[in-house]
Amino acid sequence: IQVIVGDIFDPSIPGEGGWLYRTANRLHINTRDKVIRNQLLFRPGEPYLHRVVQETERILRANDYLNDAVIRPVAWDGRKVDLEVRTRDTWTLNPGVNFSRTGGENEYAVQIQEKNLLGRGQGLELEWQSDASRESLTLSFSDPHFVKSFTRLAVAYSDASDGSTKYFNLDRPFYALDTRWSAGTALSDSDFDVERWELGKRVGKFETQAQYYQVNGGWSAGLQDGWVRRWTYGATYQQNDFEP
Repeated sequence: IQVIVGDIFDPSIPGEGGWLYRTANRLHINTRDKVIRNQLLFRPGEPYLHRVVQETERILRANDYLNDAVIRPVAWDGRKVDLEVRTRDTWTLNPGVNFSRTGGENEYAVQIQEKNLLGRGQGLELEWQSDASRESLTLSFSDPHFVKSFTRLAVAYSDASDGSTKYFNLDRPFYALDTRWSAGTALSDSDFDVERWELGKRVGKFETQAQYYQVNGGWSAGLQDGWVRRWTYGATYQQNDFEP
């Protein structure tokens, strides 16, 4: 199995050979070879199944940091086949600045988001917001292939002038048709002040705390006769408290 990760722009294509495109290729860190290999549903030495190859293509294309993914046979000796996994990256660094003014009040927002941190397929986002009633700073991190698997990890923390929010999610989904089990948990805890306004004037506020916990799982016998049947279960706990 040979993995080839292509740049964002291909200089051999007319219109993509300019200095701006070449600069983007140099600034961008390409997806690492092992990140692609960890998502393959097949391994060297296993029987070749065209259905599994096509499903792997769909899994790769679902990534935000890949523009395309194609898997094709490049050699066959009558007994063994060599496969080429060719992908192409996309631009993943997204900065943003927002400003608006409504009712005599200004609102600001600055954010920077990277969907393929150091070519590892991980996401990192930092956002600052400010308006008439609150100011907040949020940091979030996500890894769709935690510890080289299909387990997804997401954490976030938001610190604001009127409270804070903490979020954690860890789950292993039914990532392929023949996946036999899934499991996951999600935790969210927040506390913040809610302001009350009347005719454009702040007249009071109250404090609220919110907790949200969820666990889930699933089982499947896999792909049988063209059908996949999955049994899922879960439990959710939610509580909201309000102070005077």
